[in-house]
Amino acid sequence: MKTLYSTFLAALILAGGLVSCKELNDSYEDYVIPGGIIYPGKIKSPELLPGRNRVLITWPQSLDPSVSKARIFWNTYSDSLEVAISPSDKIVSVIIDNLPEKSYAFTIKTYDEEGNASVPVELIGKTFGDLYQESLSNRRIDDSDFEAPAHLTILWAGADIANYAYATEIKYTDTLGKIQVDRFSVTVDTSRLSDIQAGTNYQYRTIYIPESISIDTFYTEYTTIEVVAP
Repeated sequence: MKTLYSTFLAALILAGGLVSCKELNDSYEDYVIPGGIIYPGKIKSPELLPGRNRVLITWPQSLDPSVSKARIFWNTYSDSLEVAISPSDKIVSVIIDNLPEKSYAFTIKTYDEEGNASVPVELIGKTFGDLYQESLSNRRIDDSDFEAPAHLTILWAGADIANYAYATEIKYTDTLGKIQVDRFSVTVDTSRLSDIQAGTNYQYRTIYIPESISIDTFYTEYTTIEVVAP
């Protein structure tokens, strides 16, 4: 019975050792190719934020200390950008400029000092530019009413929320002769100014933010309205 117990205990210890080895191997699976070739850890949890003819790409610093740089490829590898990575970087942030307005597939690889490359990671995104700008329209005014001495009420038509309208901005002259700028959400149907100078003009424009994570803001041209006292 004692021999049987010892045999069982030995088998149990061996099984535990195998599980531990497997967990250890799993923790390094990003860095080792079968056959013994070491390669850098790939990036994880990347994010792409669109902008005006540019994008911002970010990702957390790799847990692999051998990673010294990354390269971002696009246009089927015909264009690329190299990014130096410091061990002290907690977040890697890269802005790629001068991108024509269209959709893109970005491929990111990390590298160690020996030039070994990681498994590639792909990101899909797009840029906004002149075509998007030309599609924007200023929010219409349904009605406005000036009440002396300095109160203006504006009733707005619906905003182009489907095209990512964000807010309406009003620039006007107050009763002290100073230029003021107020901003109202597109969810607001009525805007009120209590210090606008009679007999002056005010200007307004609509602000657009394409996609909630866009790094750039777009504006329509100003529309000028005269404040007419009753």
